[in-house]
Formats: sequence, C-alpha cells, structure tokens
Amino acid sequence: ARRGDVGDARRVLCAGRGQGEQEPRPFETRTVQATKKARRYEANAQEKGGGLIELTPSVLFGANREKPFVRQVFGVSGTGKSVFLRESLRTAARSPDFGPLHRFLVFDIKHDGYQDLAPPVRSVETAFKRLDKDRLAVIHPDMATAHEDLDAVIDWLFRTAQRVPDFSATLVIEESSTFIGSTVGAIPDSVKRFATQGRSLGLSLILVNQRALSN
Repeated sequence: ARRGDVGDARRVLCAGRGQGEQEPRPFETRTVQATKKARRYEANAQEKGGGLIELTPSVLFGANREKPFVRQVFGVSGTGKSVFLRESLRTAARSPDFGPLHRFLVFDIKHDGYQDLAPPVRSVETAFKRLDKDRLAVIHPDMATAHEDLDAVIDWLFRTAQRVPDFSATLVIEESSTFIGSTVGAIPDSVKRFATQGRSLGLSLILVNQRALSN
C-alpha cells in the first residue's frame, strides 16, 4: 500500500465517497470492511450482554472468590508490559476497591521495572516482614534459589490467608516461563495450588511473560 492510502482510507470511513470520487483502492476496501466487521461484532456482543470490558486495576488485580483468578500479561520485550503493570499497581495500591488487608507482591526475576514502587528486597523473609505494614513489596530473587523462594512466597500467602480474616493478595510473577514450562509436569506444584485453590482465599495470580503460556 502507498503511504497516502491510510489517510485516504480514513476519509472514506469518516466522510464516505462523494460524487465523482475515485473508486476505493484495495487497501481502502479492506479497511472499511474490517471496521464494519468490528462494529457488527461489538453490536452482537452487546445484544448478548457482553461487549468490551474496562480494564481497571480492580479488574486486573482483584481477587475473585467464585472462580479461578489467573491473568496472563504477555508481549515481546519493549512493548511496555512492565510500565503498564507498574503504573497499574501504583494505582491499585491507592485504590479503595481493595480492602485494607490486601497485599501486592511482585516476584521479579529480571530485577528491572518495579523498583519505583518499593525498594526491592532479595530475601523473601524480609518481604514478608515488610508486608506486615506495607501494602506492596518487590522481591528480586537470586536465580539459584528462585524456585524455592517462589514456593516459600506462595506457602506464606496461603498460610496468611487461612490465618487472617479478610486477607487477600495479588502475586505478580515476572518472566513466568522461568518457572512454568510447556511440557507435562513442568508446572510447579505450588503454582498449580495457587491457580486452583487460591480463589477461595482471595488470592489472584498475574503471569507476565514474553509470550502466552499454554500447558
């Protein structure tokens, strides 16, 4: 397509074709058809009670006690995943949509992108102590012990949720493919436990990766 085609196609969408106007180029025709198809899809979804969902921090991070609550956020490096999540977490930590005992925990194996939210810690025990008074903590685990540290984090969240009434939490796992493989048996038991049993305790899981995870 030529460079001017985009502007021409927009004029076709906004104003329609006037008398004596040239026939639309193939690019224009495809653009108009795609737009009409998207509008029909949205109209049909609204008729069925669906439609677009506003992705607020409470929708993204909020715990759901009625169904498994696992979200995936994925995209290649440089697309802004960490910036989007960092700023969404910043908003969520100040939002009244989350109860006073809700905690946000970022498990960041890449050690980059969340240090503006809270001073990163290397020890999970230090993070647990920090969450006694703070709403959010960032862990920069050591690569050699990251799997064991993640198990300890999930175990702590479960024990706390079972012990403290009204406690809820959101766990964000950066570069989650480091811990979750694509072969049978490649999902740690602690992650499976979180994904399947965490909902009844108000625990939500955010998996961040450069590609969608499927197992």
